[in-house]
Amino acid sequence: MLFPSHIKRKDSLRHFAIFMFIFVTTLMIILPSYSLSGNTGGVNNEESHSDGIMSTSILDPNMQVEQIKTLESDLLQQLHTQKMGIEASKEEIRLIDKELTGKQTQIMELENQIKITNTSLQENKDALAKVLASYQKTGVGSQLELLLSSENLSDFLQRLSIFREMNLQATNILEDLKTGRETLQTKRDEQRALLARLDEQKNVKIIALTEMQKKEADLSEQLSA
Repeated sequence: MLFPSHIKRKDSLRHFAIFMFIFVTTLMIILPSYSLSGNTGGVNNEESHSDGIMSTSILDPNMQVEQIKTLESDLLQQLHTQKMGIEASKEEIRLIDKELTGKQTQIMELENQIKITNTSLQENKDALAKVLASYQKTGVGSQLELLLSSENLSDFLQRLSIFREMNLQATNILEDLKTGRETLQTKRDEQRALLARLDEQKNVKIIALTEMQKKEADLSEQLSA
């Protein structure tokens, strides 16, 4: 037989057990939900942050249009600069060609003058050789004949002076022709050296022109892309 005190104690224990069961059950329900909610919030925060980065990385269409216009403007400016450089290089090459033609003409004229001088020099050499041969043949006997054939001493000296003057003039003519030929040859060599330098300058200009034309083609391709 149970006493009333025992009954009350059992009821209290039963109520306490029920209370603990409800408390533990409630905790088991609340804690996972809170943890899941916290994780979801973190994910949402990460997604919001990622969306912010993407939104800032995606350009506004108007901004893209402005950037394209700026790029095209820069390319057009570069293309214009290249075209001006190409035209300037072509003009420089044209002027060099004109100067080359002039130098070639001068060289041809000098070559012609040298040929004429050589011909004249050879003719005067032949004439002088004949004079010298004639002078050598005269000797003392011929001079004596010249003296006897002269009307007087003054006539003889005059004839002898003319003969020697002719010889001297022929010698001077030869020396002048030689000096003239050397001067012409020096001028010709100078013109040839200048011609070579001009030709080298032209080659440099042509290389630079080719590079500019290649760059112009690249810029035109970029604009048409």
